[in-house]
Amino acid sequence: MPPPRTFDYDLLKRLLREHPEWPYAEYAARLTQDVRKREPGAPRVLPDSVRRVVSQYRDRWQEEGVKPSPRGVVHADLLPPLGSVAPNQRMSTPLRYLREVSKERRGQEPFTEAEATMRRQALKWETRLKANKEIVDLGEHGRVLVRPAKPGELASNGELREIAAWAIPGWEPLPDRRTAHGRVADV
Repeated sequence: MPPPRTFDYDLLKRLLREHPEWPYAEYAARLTQDVRKREPGAPRVLPDSVRRVVSQYRDRWQEEGVKPSPRGVVHADLLPPLGSVAPNQRMSTPLRYLREVSKERRGQEPFTEAEATMRRQALKWETRLKANKEIVDLGEHGRVLVRPAKPGELASNGELREIAAWAIPGWEPLPDRRTAHGRVADV
């Protein structure tokens, strides 16, 4: 049996029809307002919940004349390819910051003061990366590292094309460099 609906799908369909240009974060904010009229303490509707429902009902709603704009996951390219990060690196500081920068670019607001603090730190970090021309990359074994950008990772004006190497077309993981003692060397 499917879980109960936490928001009104018909309202979402109407919002999609009236405002197809809105980001998922805006739909989520409007749906949260609607839910909290009935239940003041109801949890927020998340943009990812809206994305899932739109994906699930897209074909049916298109038959009814609603045309959700195709958009996929916005800025997912800042997050590393699935399965490429070593398990002990998944919560590394650069990846946590990249997740926050990605949320900021999607327009997703922080939920708590702690998340707001993390977001501010991540945006400062992004500015520092750009100023130092450094980029986040992965070693062969999924080790997350921050390294100086290569010439191909810079735009014609000398600025970073993106802060994550895998977000640039043609990216390949860095080769593993072993020291004489068998340890992975810093790149």
